[in-house]
Amino acid sequence: MSGVREKRIFVGLTTWALLAFGAGASAQAPAPAPIIDIPRELMITGLSVVEDARAKSPDGAWTFGHLIRKMAKSDSDGAALIKAWLSTWNTPVPENINSFKPDPRSGTNNPIVQLWMKADGAKNFASWKPNLDHAPFHLLAIVYRPDLARVGSGQTVLDAGEGRFVFEPADQSGNAIFGFTAIFEYGLVASRPADIKRWAEQWHSLGSIQPGENYNKALQAITEKFSGRNSDPKKPNGNSLDQIRTNEVMLGSPWQLREFHLSKATGFLNNAPVFQTPSTLADRNAVDDYVNSDAANIKKGVNIVPSVFHNKPLIGGTSDVVGNNSGFFWTKGKIADNDVRHLFSKNTCNGCHNGETGASDFRHIKSRAKAETATVSGFLSGIEIKDPVSGAPRKFNDLLDRAQALIQALALPSGAGLQENLRAGDLSIARSRQSRGD
Repeated sequence: MSGVREKRIFVGLTTWALLAFGAGASAQAPAPAPIIDIPRELMITGLSVVEDARAKSPDGAWTFGHLIRKMAKSDSDGAALIKAWLSTWNTPVPENINSFKPDPRSGTNNPIVQLWMKADGAKNFASWKPNLDHAPFHLLAIVYRPDLARVGSGQTVLDAGEGRFVFEPADQSGNAIFGFTAIFEYGLVASRPADIKRWAEQWHSLGSIQPGENYNKALQAITEKFSGRNSDPKKPNGNSLDQIRTNEVMLGSPWQLREFHLSKATGFLNNAPVFQTPSTLADRNAVDDYVNSDAANIKKGVNIVPSVFHNKPLIGGTSDVVGNNSGFFWTKGKIADNDVRHLFSKNTCNGCHNGETGASDFRHIKSRAKAETATVSGFLSGIEIKDPVSGAPRKFNDLLDRAQALIQALALPSGAGLQENLRAGDLSIARSRQSRGD
């Protein structure tokens, strides 16, 4: 076990031990193992954060409405942006996505719209200008994803992963409304290893601060760097948003996940192809042929599912959870290797949020009652399930993997004469997750 260090990972009130190689350590002199406090550094769900004024007061830095204002071209454009976004579930659906037309859901009669219009005193949708201070959402979590740092060709750095806000609908009394989750996923701007390290150090520093006002000030200083106006001038509206994802059954059946990108042309949120996820209407033979042809990259975690394969469209604008009595997963079909099938299915939205990971209620960050903390799925906190095809045991503990990714980011070089590219052994967790979008 030479060169192996124990890393204590704190999850809620439970202390877990993770055995991992000391980042940058030699067998003779292993580096001190950083202690990663997951609830303070990676999966932040504590009531002192989600019930803080920043998450509840009008235009608080962590509110749904504030983030929409900063996502729009200007604060005054926020109402138009959110109204256009809510309209994307309307009838008729405005566009095909890769030849697949998203099914209309409940349109402007959905509970979110009705609750919001009532708070605003609006008589009809057409004349309604949403007051973003009345957005009927409460915060479930703030999340750091160092494991999603992206690496380009030649060991170049593309970004440092993502910072995320997870919301669900709630009424004016703070009571959750079941059946809808919206995740705002922001890229952490980075172009060299030192940038990744700086992000990692900022998030990691939170682990040494007790929950409370000092902690929240430090967290706000981090979140405003990726969620504020002009956080990434290269992206639409100068905002660092990668995408918004929704996970819902509130607006219709079946349970469905969608993805939205900011448009350079309009500055609004548009339906986008759902990353890594073929439409359930796609030609299944084409899906299987793709998986078999790209098996080596799927095993490495670096494959990107193409929009079209052999002239057949694959990726759609919705990810539907349908069929499969044991919970949705991508069945074996003509896929030759069941381990490849498993990895492919786990990286799809509907597989990851259902039968492939044991997420029976479709969410990895669950609904929370008023003044309660959101819990997480076994996929995140640790679970063993049977492979839905072979019955073989599959173990998941994603938060521990993310903690290890943070340790690896903290071990990157810093100081004068910084290298511009990554070394071959850097960020092995993130490198193995280039195909992950969960």
